[in-house]
Amino acid sequence: MSAYKEYEKGEWPKRGTMQHYIDHLRNNGADDVVLKALEDTWLEYVDNLTTNIAQILLFDEIYAVIVAWLDGAKFVDDSGYSMEDNTFSLLKRLMQKLNK
Repeated sequence: MSAYKEYEKGEWPKRGTMQHYIDHLRNNGADDVVLKALEDTWLEYVDNLTTNIAQILLFDEIYAVIVAWLDGAKFVDDSGYSMEDNTFSLLKRLMQKLNK
């Protein structure tokens, strides 16, 4: 189902972070290409904001990614927890954008 059709039916999330939208799309079968496109578009959007607003959005997003990761974190052994590659990659991109 397309995001617009979900929006028309009231099934699309009303408001949230990019991570909320990624989780929603992933839970509804979106493939990695769609999720990557959302990330790229959102990061491009942040590039066009003032620094203060961009920083607030980036901190909110970093927090949301970490919370989502912790909610699904799996204890590996005494060394700690594992993180999926796509979560690690997104977190790295957000941190790089924050440090610009």
